[in-house]
Amino acid sequence: MSIDLFHRLIPFLSYTDLVYLQGWGEPLLNKHIFEMVRFCKERGKRVGFTTNGMLLTEDRIRMLVDLELDILGVSLAGTTAGTHNRIRKGTDYDKLVFNLDLLSKIKAERKVKAPEVHLAYLMLRSNFHELKEILPLAIRVGAKEIVAGNLTLIVDPKLSAQAIFNYSGSIEPQKRANKSKNGKLPYGRRSPTACPPGRRALWAGGCGELQYYRSRLEEIRKRACRENIIFDYHGPGIDDASLYCRENVRRACVINVNGEVVPCVFTNPVLCENRGLGNGRSSCYMFKGQFFPLTGISFGNIQNETLTRIWNKKEYAGFRDLFDPETATRPEQILSEMPKCCVKCYKRLGV
Repeated sequence: MSIDLFHRLIPFLSYTDLVYLQGWGEPLLNKHIFEMVRFCKERGKRVGFTTNGMLLTEDRIRMLVDLELDILGVSLAGTTAGTHNRIRKGTDYDKLVFNLDLLSKIKAERKVKAPEVHLAYLMLRSNFHELKEILPLAIRVGAKEIVAGNLTLIVDPKLSAQAIFNYSGSIEPQKRANKSKNGKLPYGRRSPTACPPGRRALWAGGCGELQYYRSRLEEIRKRACRENIIFDYHGPGIDDASLYCRENVRRACVINVNGEVVPCVFTNPVLCENRGLGNGRSSCYMFKGQFFPLTGISFGNIQNETLTRIWNKKEYAGFRDLFDPETATRPEQILSEMPKCCVKCYKRLGV
């Protein structure tokens, strides 16, 4: 976003408590990012963004500390260099940890607590086993919050199987008959729904890998609580009847680089344009094994009208009402009125 376009938002900062300077891409690539942070802080707002950590030089870290940035989110896809670097191409785990150590050192020198570090871990089947080491890392770099999120926008069919919520379900009846009297599978045998290789399967209530993921996440949450660190995770199961959106579309909005006001980053028209597949084919994503076109939603543009006017539009208010938990409307009717891109979105299903 250009600084001129950002200035159009300044009069409306009084309506919010938190400004998160984030969309798709690396915020530190924006040459105006520090000026944007300063404008928000001068108006008493909490400010944050999420980075891959590669551009956190000492000078930039000191600038962020001086500006009193409130939240610095850091993206992770593993707790070892091999795993993280393989998944997050172009990043370097060791450099990332070095930069976070440097941030901790500078904060200690200044005797300040800001920015507060949040670790954002992308959970996949291939890296879930490393999530247990996220807590020691958080303690080391002084992180106050850990968020374990899912791969929810799947544009490559090869990645679909990596999503941990794409589990196969409960144990088949014929497989249960093969268990021993104590309820465990004979040594060396695995159910089709068992946990990943090298992990012990949990069979509570006849559940397989879903119970495995959930129990491990709860173990980490309890350990984090003892260290006064918040651990929040999404899923791992999906809820088809859910009408709640994790993107908080009822109370938040996204203004994209062109000034369009959209409900969330997943409905950003720029995302749809930039992911064109070529040959005249539209951008697509996978949902429950099927392809659907990426479609954008825009309720107006701040270059043409004020944010207040856009927010109060009848069609935008009606959209937000679809996600009101107090509504008396039947779920079937709500889903029929909801945009298809929201109906077929994993964020709505609790992951």
